[in-house]
Amino acid sequence: MQRRPCLPRALGVCLGGGGVHALAQSRASLPLVRTVDVTVPDTGSIELRLVEIAEDSATGEAIGAADPVACLAVRDLPQDPEALSLKLEVDADGVLELSLLAVVAGKAEEPPTLVASVRAVPAAANVE
Repeated sequence: MQRRPCLPRALGVCLGGGGVHALAQSRASLPLVRTVDVTVPDTGSIELRLVEIAEDSATGEAIGAADPVACLAVRDLPQDPEALSLKLEVDADGVLELSLLAVVAGKAEEPPTLVASVRAVPAAANVE
């Protein structure tokens, strides 16, 4: 049987308001890519925190506090973006990249614009 790399813990993102949006479950196969839409803030700035979430092995429910992995803070968003999305990519070695993309008003037919990104290593990938 071939062994495959996987996430050691679940990953989520704090989108504001205190809640955590799950992006990937623990033991998810690597590499992986996840995307989530983000509400365009009125303030012109945004802070998104990627966290690792400990899960109960029997129920899959989150237990304990979420541990911070990376923070993506943008003070000057593009003017009047139509939409924002957060993209998470994790390679087979467990190195992740968190990117904020914007669709600029009037340019919906063009590819989204990269606003900011950050790379981090949350933990070594497990191999099963």
